Formats: sequence, C-alpha cells, structure tokens
Amino acid sequence: MIYQLQATEYETVRPLFKEVDWHLSTCALLDGAVSGTIYVDHPVKPSAAVAWIGHRFYVVGSHHNDGFNADLRRLFAETVYPWAQEAEQRVFVLYYFSDRWERVIEEILRDKHPMKDQRQYYVFRELQNDWRELIRPGFALRPVDGDLLEGKGPTLSGKSRPLRNLDRLAQEVLSEEPSVEAYLRNRFGFCLTKGEEIVGWCLSEYNGRDRCEVGIETLEGHRRQGVATITAGALVEHALSRGITRIGWHCWASNAGSVATALRVGFRKEREYPVFFAWFDETANLAVNGNMCFRRREYADATAWYDRAFETGEAPVWAYWNAARANAMAGQAEAALVSLRRAVEKGFTDVGTIMGSEHLKSLHVTRGWRELVEPLRKA
Repeated sequence: MIYQLQATEYETVRPLFKEVDWHLSTCALLDGAVSGTIYVDHPVKPSAAVAWIGHRFYVVGSHHNDGFNADLRRLFAETVYPWAQEAEQRVFVLYYFSDRWERVIEEILRDKHPMKDQRQYYVFRELQNDWRELIRPGFALRPVDGDLLEGKGPTLSGKSRPLRNLDRLAQEVLSEEPSVEAYLRNRFGFCLTKGEEIVGWCLSEYNGRDRCEVGIETLEGHRRQGVATITAGALVEHALSRGITRIGWHCWASNAGSVATALRVGFRKEREYPVFFAWFDETANLAVNGNMCFRRREYADATAWYDRAFETGEAPVWAYWNAARANAMAGQAEAALVSLRRAVEKGFTDVGTIMGSEHLKSLHVTRGWRELVEPLRKA
C-alpha cells in the first residue's frame, strides 16, 4: 500500500531521508521550505518513501515492499504522467541511493523506457580566482534582487526598463519558489549583463541554516566566455559572507562545461551517483534513448530507437538530425539521407554544420548528398 503524508507527519519519515541530506531539496521539503509530496509504505512506521518535488523524485528506504512498489507504478501511470501533460513538464529525474532499487525502478517504469545516467555532486572548498578581474568591458554584474526583477535599475540608454531575457530569469526564479517575494525572502543570486541583455545567472537554491546549492545558467551565444565563472564566484563569495559554510553543486557527469566551471570556481567532486530519467512525451523519450546510444557510439541500437520514435509520432528536428548521423555511422546511407532530408524539411538548414559533420562523411560521395546539399549552399 502507499500513503500520502501530510506536512505535519513529515517527522516520521525524516530518518529515511537522512542518508540523502546532501540533496538539499529533500531537506527543504521536510522543513516546509518548498512544496512537494511524500508517499510512504506505512503512515506511522514507514520503511520506504518517495519524495516528489517538481520534476524530481527521490526514492529511499527498503525496496522489499511489493505492494508499495506496485502502487508506485500506478502513481506514475495514473498521477504523474497526467499531471505532466497538464503542467507541460518535459522530463522527470528519479534519484535512488541503493543498487537494490535499480531493478525495482526498471519494473516500476518498464513501459516508460527510462534511461540510466550519472550525476555528480561537488562541494565548495576555496575560491580559486577573483571573479571581478574576469569581467570584461561592456559587461556588468548585478544582484538578482527586487529592483532587477521589477525591471528597475540602470541601462546603457539611461532609462529604467527591463533587460532582455529578464523573463527567462524570472521563470527560473519561480521554478523553485511560489513568488518573487518568497525568492527575495529565502534566496539570492547574481546575473551578468552585456549592454542591456542578461547573458547568464547563478542563483542559490534550497537555502537552509548554513547550507545552499547552486543553480546556474549561461544563455546560448554567451558560453565559454567566463560568464558562469563570474556569476558563480560572486554567489559563493556572497554566500560565505552570510554565514553559509556548505555549498553544493549537482550536475550531469556528461556536462563537461558545468564540471569545468565548478572546478574553476573552487568546488571539488565528492561523489558520483546514478539516476533514471525519462521524457514524458513518448516520441521524444524514444528519440532520447537513441541519443543515449549515439553518445555511447552504439549506432545500430541508436537507429532502432529513432525508428521507433518516428513510428510513434512527429519527432523534433534534432531527432532526425541525430538519426541521420547514426544511420551514416551504421552504414545505412539511404536511411541517413532520408532522415537528413526530413531534418532539412523541418528547418535544419545550417549547411556549415551539415557539411562539417564527421558522422556524415560517408555520404559525401552519394548522389543523394549532392542533391540535398547543393540547394542549401545556394540559399
């Protein structure tokens, strides 16, 4: 059986989550600082629990309760997926902290085709540089405070008006807090501007007692320019000034940029851990399975996943592009050209990227390649 706890009952399950208190989101939920839901196998003496916080799920405790596990399967099928459709959620991540849960989770999600991947956790040790010296002319650091979020403050024109990309920053603020007021009470952050445009930010997350975590983003077109190093450095320095002594940084193990930034600022890797994730949209999820195989250079398996995606529904343009590359690497030239044509029809017309792809070199000698590329060159 599965039971939903009320917030007043969270203390009964706190011991189960103690093993994962390096995930501050679970601590914040138990403390009532963020909204979420906790389900348990017994309302008074729980031995297993799952915390649902936004698009994240944390499974802890014993994996032996077959009734609880069966109800978890129904929870995803009958509650989580319908909620995702209504809330327009794209993806979920399921965290587990014992190898014994792995097969159980695969069974719970057996029809959802989840993917296993690795994440890493870093802890701040010591600042490695002075972020102020990294700010180039034309750029400026601003606190993500009430004035900024209300569109106030100086701009190059001398007029007080919202900066470009402020809506995206505000959306990120509200992804973890119910309101701007709540963010201003509980958290802090910094953004870097270039002229009158916000190009990146770093926000504290799940602040509690003397701890917080880092949420960071650099907008496309401004990456590899030190934006993340500057905003993260400023945030860490500010956090230390407020008496925060433990700052955590979670990222995907494959996210080389995030890993490099964490190390550059002064974080050190503490652990790597597995997760399952899946896209709620079936077609996209099948295609992402293809991406995972492609990343591992399992090209034949990748093409099989892409084919399933295309049979299921209208896939996004990146699926056709990746399918073209996977098919080419698997020696399926005609299938590669079919996928590449579909990608072009859907708007992927960057001839430089197409011509420069190492994966597509085997197609260059084909008639289909010339017929496809020549019009793009002339456009």
